[in-house]
Amino acid sequence: MCGVGPNARFRDRANLNMRTKNGSVSLTGRELSVVENHQKTVTVLEDDNEYMDAMKKIFGVDIREEFENLKK
Repeated sequence: MCGVGPNARFRDRANLNMRTKNGSVSLTGRELSVVENHQKTVTVLEDDNEYMDAMKKIFGVDIREEFENLKK
């Protein structure tokens, strides 16, 4: 799904989802949810480095450069 309009909910926070061999993993805002063998674990990613590390390690998405450019 993709929302590009000014009221699209995808503009305010990351929303990544992926199926895995034994379940799924999703990142919605700062909340990382992992489901394995019908067991769900939720972790809140508090700092920016933890958040960007999870995006890169789990989903293969590296946003560090763009993130740093937003801070300028």
